[in-house]
Amino acid sequence: MEQFNALNARQYISNLQSRPKLKAIPTPFWPELDGHISIGKIKADEGFDMTASIGDNKQFSASLLAKCLVLTDTQEPLFDEKGLSLILQEDLDEIKDLFKLCAAYNGLGADEEDTKKNLPTIQGGDSSSNLPASTDAQ
Repeated sequence: MEQFNALNARQYISNLQSRPKLKAIPTPFWPELDGHISIGKIKADEGFDMTASIGDNKQFSASLLAKCLVLTDTQEPLFDEKGLSLILQEDLDEIKDLFKLCAAYNGLGADEEDTKKNLPTIQGGDSSSNLPASTDAQ
């Protein structure tokens, strides 16, 4: 077993963070893209920033999808933050299913209610006990 000092440990963590963590998902409602779309992990700072829009379900859901959905081959975002209206023009059942997959993969909960319950509440003091539990089994 390798012995780590703080510098080596930080370098190890940095190397792991630079690798994309993707999960392929089916997209039968976009037949030409089926097999080419994945969910990516969002970074903690992005997730915490998104909590500000949790009261606006439409904005929160669209933002989560924009941050998570990527093209598997190139790892490019499928949607950008400026193109949120494109996401919102999709059928609701498809978007809700995509949202559930993205939220669960990122440890936010299986549905909107779980997501609201699992999002951290940052008030004063130690909020570490309020962090969402990861659902990723990796």
